[in-house]
This record gives sequence, structure tokens and C-alpha cells, in this order.
Amino acid sequence: MNTTIDWAQLQLQAKAASEQAYAPYSHFPVGVAILASSGRIYTGCNVENASYGGTTCAERNAIAAAVVVVIALLASPIFAIRSVTVEGNVYTSKEVLAAVTKTLKGASVFTVDTQRARELLLEDSWVSDVRITTRFPGKALVEIAERVPIIWYVGDDQKARIVDARGHVIAVLAGWPTKYLRVDGVGPSLEAGAVADDVYRAAAQLVLALPEELRPLVKSLEVSAGGELAMTLKGGTLVRFGPPNDLQDKLVAVVVLLRRQNPSTLAVIDVSTGDPTVQVR
Repeated sequence: MNTTIDWAQLQLQAKAASEQAYAPYSHFPVGVAILASSGRIYTGCNVENASYGGTTCAERNAIAAAVVVVIALLASPIFAIRSVTVEGNVYTSKEVLAAVTKTLKGASVFTVDTQRARELLLEDSWVSDVRITTRFPGKALVEIAERVPIIWYVGDDQKARIVDARGHVIAVLAGWPTKYLRVDGVGPSLEAGAVADDVYRAAAQLVLALPEELRPLVKSLEVSAGGELAMTLKGGTLVRFGPPNDLQDKLVAVVVLLRRQNPSTLAVIDVSTGDPTVQVR
């Protein structure tokens, strides 16, 4: 904005505004001119009413005019969101994405309800986190972090539950997946979006912690009716972890043991008490 103020011009604008005043009671017309930082001048005049409380002063009218202009600018189609870009989505529901896009498109980049759009996405069981940003003058970027499948188990309805590292049930499938480690035994028939028992979360954490030298040897995991965890190697060796606590220490003990002994000679490795014991074939 130019710091030089044309006072004469402001005076003329205020005088012109005063000619629009309605002052049948005071007989004192008032006009006002306000110079905004943009350089635009907003004018107003007093409007009297038989009820004193209903009378509005010139200054208030001028400010109200400026506010109306700002509101109109924020809602202008010039700043409406026309382009919505989504990143990070692989398994997120297409119907949910369509609903989010519909929520964002057409809204002003200044006033769009991104929180509502975020909540819609977080209702999808595959979605872990969402960030939505707007870019001037008419773009929106939706960044999705999806949950990572780690294990799966069969519910008592004979459907597979895919579980992430935090124990969230990501999906329920009629068929049985082959990409992830299975947890043998029958688990609860939870809906997608629910959180599985702690032992399943522990099983997923165990899989994530498997070192590269051990991962190719693992066939499956198992959760007993009592909530104890075990692991079967492809050679048939059974590794008993017992209760799902101190799993990191128990896993280290198993790795050290397998480095010293060929797993083909071992029938059972038991680290449930913390101290490993073995049964040979």
C-alpha cells in the first residue's frame, strides 16, 4: 500500500456518503470513508430509526461494507477448489475417495472443511493417517498413510482377518491370503476397523522383529486357547514363546540358539520362561 494518504479524496468520499444519510431526528447527516490496507476506500453513512437502538452509525456501516466485501471474496468461485490430488492410496475405498473429493471440490480454499474430509477417510479401515492441504488458488492435496498388513488369522466364521502391527483388523476376506504369515488357531470374528486381542498385536510385532536370517525359515505362528504364542519353522521345529511378553528377549535367545544348532536337528525350542530349552529329534 502507498503510505501517502490522499486526505482530500477521503474527505470528498465521506461528504458524498453523507448525502445518502437518513437523519430525520437529529438532522445531522454523517458520512465516513475508511481507507483499507489494499488501497480501497469503503464508505458509510448514518441511518436513524425511531427506536434509538435500531439506529446505525456511519462508521459501523462502512466497516460492515468492508466485511461484506471480504466475505464475498472468500466465497468467490475464483478461489474454489477445482483440482483434488490423492497420494498414498492403494487399498483405500474408491467410494470413500469419491465422497472426499466431492466434499472438497467447489469449496473455497480459505474456508473448506478439511477436518470433515479427514474424518471420512479415517473411517476406512485401511487408513492410518491423513493430511489434507490446500494450495492457492484452487488445489487440494490429500496425503494418505495406509496400514501395513503383517499377519492374518481365521475367525470362527471361517473368514480371514488381516491385522497390522498395532492389532487393527484391516480387512475381512472370504478367501485366505498368501502374502502374509498366518496365525494358526481360531480367533474372534471381528469386523474391519476393530482391534484384535493383545496376543495378535504381539504376533504382528514379533513378525516385524524377525531378523532377515530367520524370516525365510518361518512357516506360521500359533495362538493357543490360553493366549500363548508359538512359531513353526518350515523344517517342522516348534518354537514356544509362551505368554506374549518380553518377546524381544525371547526372540534373541532363539536366534542365538539357531546360529549354534541346525534347526533340522531340533523338534522343540522353548523360550517361554526366558531360558531356552530344546528337544532334539
